[in-house]
Amino acid sequence: MLKELYPQIEKLLHSRGLRDFELYYERVQSKSYEAKDSAVEAAQGAVQEGLALRIFGDHRVAFGYSTDLRAEGLEVLVESAVAALPWIDPEEDAELAAPLPLSNSDLKNFDSSLDQIPPSRKIETALALEAAAKKVDPRVKHVRSATYEEKILSVELRHSGGLNVSHRRSRCSIGVMSVAEADGEAEGAYEFDSSPFFERLDAEKIGLASARLALSYLGATTPGSRRVPVILDPLVAGEILEVLAGSFQGDSVFKKRSYLEAKLGQSIYSPSLNVYDDSLLPEGAGTAPFDGEGQPSRRLALVENGVIANFLLDTLYGRKLGQKPNGSLARRGIQRPPFISFANLLIPAGLTSDEALFREVGSGILVTETFGMHAANPVTGDFSVGIQGFLIEGGEKRG
Repeated sequence: MLKELYPQIEKLLHSRGLRDFELYYERVQSKSYEAKDSAVEAAQGAVQEGLALRIFGDHRVAFGYSTDLRAEGLEVLVESAVAALPWIDPEEDAELAAPLPLSNSDLKNFDSSLDQIPPSRKIETALALEAAAKKVDPRVKHVRSATYEEKILSVELRHSGGLNVSHRRSRCSIGVMSVAEADGEAEGAYEFDSSPFFERLDAEKIGLASARLALSYLGATTPGSRRVPVILDPLVAGEILEVLAGSFQGDSVFKKRSYLEAKLGQSIYSPSLNVYDDSLLPEGAGTAPFDGEGQPSRRLALVENGVIANFLLDTLYGRKLGQKPNGSLARRGIQRPPFISFANLLIPAGLTSDEALFREVGSGILVTETFGMHAANPVTGDFSVGIQGFLIEGGEKRG
């Protein structure tokens, strides 16, 4: 698409004496199906496309976007961005990122057969989620949001400094909320799975897991206060990690809005903790060959053996902090400028089984859900949340 749009934008900007610019094109094709009471409750499909423009001039960066890709729409886009340029605060370090070679790794993040799979199979997947959850136990009275969703993202990025890159990725997701009822009590539980590939999804497994988890919550009580070891379910650990990841953003560090400011190279976590951001992770939800300004993707250590190893940096804040950029500029659609963020955060899996962990803890708590994590403070790292889960007693999970 940029093959046609780029020359038009270039001509419009050159006529106004502007040479340095960047174009980002995005096309999202989405479909979703929701099952309820053994029938299709809702079906949706959409194709959205648009263009984002960044103009670099006089140490300033102006941003604009448009979903109107006709010649008239492109003129309005350029006019609005050019008009905004003089009013933007100067930024001495703002420059186009230099093009660099990209990795040729197989990212395994695009299902080329997805469009050929008939809608009937995708509908069957949503129906199978509901059916699997309901067959577990008569106490599973309701199934909410048994859904199948898919997205195909196509991206092109080009700028006047010679960058010209593109990629596609797909994502298929299933999710189901089961509600179990007994003795006037109702408990719900949600389970989901996602993959770039339709055939990797297992509706039976996810439906059963959702129902069984909801059933396990029945009869739950609030235990007394105690000071005990805590084991976090991987999803809960991911929620906490996502909040704390904001403290690794180079812009937050530079603006002194991170508790990690001046702590690069220091040991502040447990020596057993390692955290990575891997934008080359095969099949990862955030996997792509390049970041939001075209820098090569990478596996970046944020914490190594408890030591702060790196911050997330784009070209701008890499310069400000006197460090090399590391491909950490993200795009979330065309409607906002790119910003520093992560791609795929991960803590390497250990070798100890759940049962062995329970035996090691002896007496503790397994946290499977949190409430209020959105209120956590990424600047200080402080958070206070409600939790739901299971007691561990005698080295075993009680449920």
